[in-house]
Amino acid sequence: MCISEFASLISAPFSDVAASVSEPLEREAVLGTGYALVATRHCDLTRTRERVRRCAIGEAVDPSPLSELQAAARLLDLGAECPEEVPEDANERTPDFLVRWASGATTEVEVTRKRRHREAEIADAHALEIVQTLVAAREGKLFVPLSVYVTSFDADVREEVVEAAERLGAQHPHVEAPHRWSIAIGTEPEPPSWWKGEVPLKHMHSASAAIRLGYPSPARAYLRAIARKAKGHQESGEHPFVIAHDCHELTNGVFALRRPVIEAMGGDDWQHVDGVLLFRLTIDHDGLIGWIWDIIPNPNAHQLPPELFEQRPPEATWLRPIGQYHFSHQRRIRLDP
Repeated sequence: MCISEFASLISAPFSDVAASVSEPLEREAVLGTGYALVATRHCDLTRTRERVRRCAIGEAVDPSPLSELQAAARLLDLGAECPEEVPEDANERTPDFLVRWASGATTEVEVTRKRRHREAEIADAHALEIVQTLVAAREGKLFVPLSVYVTSFDADVREEVVEAAERLGAQHPHVEAPHRWSIAIGTEPEPPSWWKGEVPLKHMHSASAAIRLGYPSPARAYLRAIARKAKGHQESGEHPFVIAHDCHELTNGVFALRRPVIEAMGGDDWQHVDGVLLFRLTIDHDGLIGWIWDIIPNPNAHQLPPELFEQRPPEATWLRPIGQYHFSHQRRIRLDP
């Protein structure tokens, strides 16, 4: 159903779209978009769906509409009525959605995701260098898929990882220097047990070389996107105002950003922000799709609707080492029309 909904959106044959999900990145994009389309199919989100369509077919490069569509799906799963698109006004800033709840409450929601950030781009460039170094070191040798994790981009870390790759084999399928790096055969292993959940974890995939690299990405890059919305004052002042941030780039983004958001809420720019919804739509290897999420209320602001907290998992259910909640609203993905 997810695939057929996505195929319908972009007017493409189902068979072509279904074939594309064999690639990990395409799989995440197609199924993630398709799931949000299915979840919101009874809502009048014409503007958002059209912007998602233009992005999917390459007519637009800004991926923000997909985050807005997924935020709408997340709000529906939390018990909201269909989010209403707030008309855009060229003369003043407005939120993305007006959301009504069974309790009678109404909230205004503005959606965001990380945009370009110099520190994050530097981290991505260093990560690419490590991948390229591993590819060059393996040229002409036995080809095996690799899963690599590094906590820094120091030159000695890169050298140690390359040397460790030489030692991998049936007798040594996993080699690591705890709290520095880890390398193992296979591209799907979980992060090492010593990875700190508070450190934002990002992954880079090299499909042609079968290398999956996990590396730290600066929390500031993601917090800045939320802070910009806080400073933007896109609320009307008539209802509680929530910023919904899509943590799509980070495996543990929801957990890693919780404390920075809580600390930032004490600033003057945040007094009108009543809460921050951190969310990530994720798909596991067995074909289950679900949400990793948290709602962070501002203790100095208006009270939020109770529905936002009814399904909030308790602290004890955080999974380690990458700090995720158990999936909520799990659904098996169907690959047929």
